[in-house]
Amino acid sequence: MEDIKKYIQFKLNNIEEELRQSNSDKLNFIAQKNKLLDMLFLIEIYEKYDISRKNIDKIIILPNTTTDISEYRLMEDNDLDDIRYWQEVMIEEKKLRLHSKDIIIKKK
Repeated sequence: MEDIKKYIQFKLNNIEEELRQSNSDKLNFIAQKNKLLDMLFLIEIYEKYDISRKNIDKIIILPNTTTDISEYRLMEDNDLDDIRYWQEVMIEEKKLRLHSKDIIIKKK
């Protein structure tokens, strides 16, 4: 993966050089630069969270909620069906709230 990241960085450096030249097609190079930066970002996610074709079961886009201000809440059921014992999941000391069009990646 390091080779791919180095190659993308090499292409980014070339684009930066082209952007410094006054006669270059700046809009095209800016679009290319943004796509390459997105690729680097996705590679970082791939590496950090071990996300790949082999270990993703499903990618879910949350549907629209009943109202525009509704939220999805992630609950831990504490191995009980009685919702009185369920607890809302805390991530980084905050309750996780999801909205329409948010994405959930379910790993295998």
